[in-house]
Amino acid sequence: MSYSVLLVDDDQRIRMGLAKHINWGRLGYNSPILAADVSQARQALLANRVDILVTDIRLPDESGLEFCRQVRSMYPDMPIFILSAFSDFEYAREAIRFGVKHYFTKPTDLQAFSSAMASTRDELDQKRRTRERQSALEKRYSRAYRFLLSHLWADLARGVIREDDSLHAFFEENHIVLPYPCFSLMKLQAPPNIMHAEQSLLRDSLEDAGCIVHHFSRTENSVCFLLNVPDETSVENALKDFTPKAAPEIQLCISSFVPSLSQLPKCMTQLQHAAEASGQIRRYSPSSSESTSDGFSSESGLERELLDAVSTNDEKKAKETLEQLYRLYVHLSPDARCDIFVQLLARLQQYTRRFGVTLSSLYGSDFSASRTAQQLLSPLQMDLWLQEHIRRLLSLLHQSHDSYSTHIINEIRKYISAHFSEDITLSSVAQAVHLSPYYVSKMFKKVTGEKFIDYLTSVRMEKAMELLSSCDSRIYEVAERVGYKSTKHFSQVFRTYTGKAPFEYKKSACGNDEA
Repeated sequence: MSYSVLLVDDDQRIRMGLAKHINWGRLGYNSPILAADVSQARQALLANRVDILVTDIRLPDESGLEFCRQVRSMYPDMPIFILSAFSDFEYAREAIRFGVKHYFTKPTDLQAFSSAMASTRDELDQKRRTRERQSALEKRYSRAYRFLLSHLWADLARGVIREDDSLHAFFEENHIVLPYPCFSLMKLQAPPNIMHAEQSLLRDSLEDAGCIVHHFSRTENSVCFLLNVPDETSVENALKDFTPKAAPEIQLCISSFVPSLSQLPKCMTQLQHAAEASGQIRRYSPSSSESTSDGFSSESGLERELLDAVSTNDEKKAKETLEQLYRLYVHLSPDARCDIFVQLLARLQQYTRRFGVTLSSLYGSDFSASRTAQQLLSPLQMDLWLQEHIRRLLSLLHQSHDSYSTHIINEIRKYISAHFSEDITLSSVAQAVHLSPYYVSKMFKKVTGEKFIDYLTSVRMEKAMELLSSCDSRIYEVAERVGYKSTKHFSQVFRTYTGKAPFEYKKSACGNDEA
């Protein structure tokens, strides 16, 4: 790379002599730009890229030293050479104060001048290489940051990571501001040849309407947007602007609005349901079918079976379920497979987190489920990865000091203790611990030695006996407080459990006839 020199001197002989007798090309410079005074020099600075200034001190219109001061303020890194007929120390001191690099007295020693120009060229080369390296690093960092952020939004939307203090600390550290109370997801689909233009058009419309927009899960023909908006009207205003300009081939799916990031997985599921609607703009409607077109609902039976197998440490059952899953997603599009994969990992982690087993603990803090899904190019690769993942989960859960079954039973007991006054059932308790009713029933009997319904009844009856011991209690009130809508049914169960009717128990406890 050749550098540019501005040579300023009112003596034409000196200007032309330096221009002619210095081998500028060999030194790495273009032929110098010549100026006879400060006025011409300023014009040259405005019209050209100048890397080095070489100037006389005494110029006809202004002081060369004052010109150096002005150049230094405008171009603080530009090397400055002084040419002067004066060797006065005061001139040299002033020149140094203005950051002058070299001070040459006239007549100029051409060899010394050439040597100084060569060393300055080496310094400029080094600075240029440093700037290029820094620019390349900044570009790589910017790409990596955008990539990380895209996967962060994708993992949040799919429930792989949760909204917690560490997430908000990350937002604060990286100056990510989500100030509004409403969140929503969008998915834009368009042919690859117009995808970039339609994405830019939609983003511009949303941002012009006051929405904060982040994109994720981008492919050649689709992209998802996370929206943070003041209210729903912002999105409606954006769509009024976007729709008339959008190509007729596009499809835009829109979820409902939720008040927090923690509810984004619901929005992600809604995008799948919205895709089943018709029209260019497809909004989620609660009346939409709650199972996706690929047959894998948000509470898939196969997903539930796999969770059951993991919770009971049933390796054979887990393998059989994975085989069924493979037969399902081998026929799906890559995008649909990725969604199933990420959703499945999120549900498994929701269960294993209670034992300290998370995706981060298994694969490192930088693990991304969506990125991993995209790297698994074929259904077979995805199946093999899941098999190894399940094997590791089962091994870690089995090594836990406290049995996974004991953990589950303790959670069930806590749930019953907190909710026995409600209309709880085996199914509702199973749902609370993310297992099937069959496995909860089987596990409860195996660990405790009693049936689930018997344990629930004992908790309710023990509480009923405590309440009936209070002399001002009423039987129908006690029945309601322990989860029975029918006083008659409560009385039957109470007699079976205690051998006494509720009024008899109350009478013996209080020593009177109140009931």
